[in-house]
Parts: sequence; structure tokens; C-alpha cells
Amino acid sequence: MTAGGQGPESGPGRDPWAHRRGEPRTFAMAWVCFLFVAAVLSLSLGGALGLVSTDVYRGSARVMLDVVGVGLGVLWPMLRLSQERPAEVPRAMVHDALVVFGTLQVIAIPQMLPWMGAWPPEPVLALGAGYAAWTLLMSGVLGLWWRRSRVPGWVVMVGLVGMECVGPVVTLLSGEWSRGPGRAWWGSASLGASPLTMAREFLADRTYLGESAAVDGTHWATVGVVGLLGGALWAASWHRR
Repeated sequence: MTAGGQGPESGPGRDPWAHRRGEPRTFAMAWVCFLFVAAVLSLSLGGALGLVSTDVYRGSARVMLDVVGVGLGVLWPMLRLSQERPAEVPRAMVHDALVVFGTLQVIAIPQMLPWMGAWPPEPVLALGAGYAAWTLLMSGVLGLWWRRSRVPGWVVMVGLVGMECVGPVVTLLSGEWSRGPGRAWWGSASLGASPLTMAREFLADRTYLGESAAVDGTHWATVGVVGLLGGALWAASWHRR
């Protein structure tokens, strides 16, 4: 104990409230609770009705993954943009990315198992890769805003939601929403590029191809472009002035 009743941990540069700051544990707990509620609400209806066939489960799983996409593309950045900037931006970026990436893979990858969605491996892996790409992009946007931007958080949020919605809206209005044969390649790209419609696009029924779900080169290229953009944002946010 030092003079004045202060402990050695209360010197200059120390945060006296550090023991009360819950990050990233608070965010991790809130995020896991959100995913749990999304899974329960989406999957419980089929179970409550006694409908447990694969086709019924797939419908409920698509709803669950749609809600997860809203969490990834809207709720996560909305929460962070409404908070104070963290003292250590790189650490905050890594923590958020690890929490979101890990939990989304736990939800997506098991959907290829026979007792779950029983979807083919390729579209499920594409979905996992898409979640990873969007996690990289969102954490890059947050890092760039935390480090340099003076733009209000609500402006960034409006821009993100607009970016995520423009492709699906244009695809819907143009009549390219149908996932049947003969759809233009940009219809697949626009739906696969948005976290709000990515899961439904990758896991859409492709019975005309003889598969319960399938992806093509356009889908993989779309995921790659999102990942490259996310990597560029990470590089920009980690570069100090």
C-alpha cells in the first residue's frame, strides 16, 4: 500500500476501472446468447410439431441462418458503432473477429452432417468461407472507424446496411431472384455478396441439378472479393498515421 491508501496498481497510465470492463467477455456472451435464441426460435417450431424430417429441418435452418446473417451484417456493427472507441484498436478487432468467426463456423459447418441439414459439403464450406470473409470485412470497417474516422457511427451504419441491401433489392426488382437454371451470373453474385441473403443463396434447393444445394464459380469468386476487400480494410486500419 502506498501513501494515500493507493495500491501499486493505481499509478499513472493505469485504468482504475479495468476490472469492471467486460470486453471481450461481455460481447462474447451477448453474441452467443443471440445465436442461441436465433437457433431456438428457428428450430423449435418444427420440433414442437413433431416434424423432424430433413426437408423440414432445412427450412428451419435456413431461417436460422438468415437471422444469423442479420446479426453479422447489422447487429454486430450497430452495437460497436454505438459504443466508445476502444483504447487498443488492434486487440479489439482481433477479439471481435475471433468471437464472431468461431461461433459462426460452429453453426455453419455442422449443417452438412446427416442428422442436421445433410447438405453437400461444398455449399456448406462456401457458407463458412462467406461468414469468414464478412467477419474480416466488418471488423476491418470497425477498426478503420475506431482508428481514424470522424464520421458519425450512424452514417457508417446506414452505409453498411445500404451496401448489404442494394444487391438483393436490385436482384428482386429485376426478376433474377429465382434460383432456377438460366439466371444471370450477377443475380447469384449479388445475393451471395450480402450477409443477409448469403446463406439462403448458397443453401437454396438445386434439385434441377440433382443436388439439395450447390455453388458455382460465381459464388466462390464473390466470397473471394468480399474477403479481399476485408483484408484491404484490415491493412488500412492497422496502418498508423
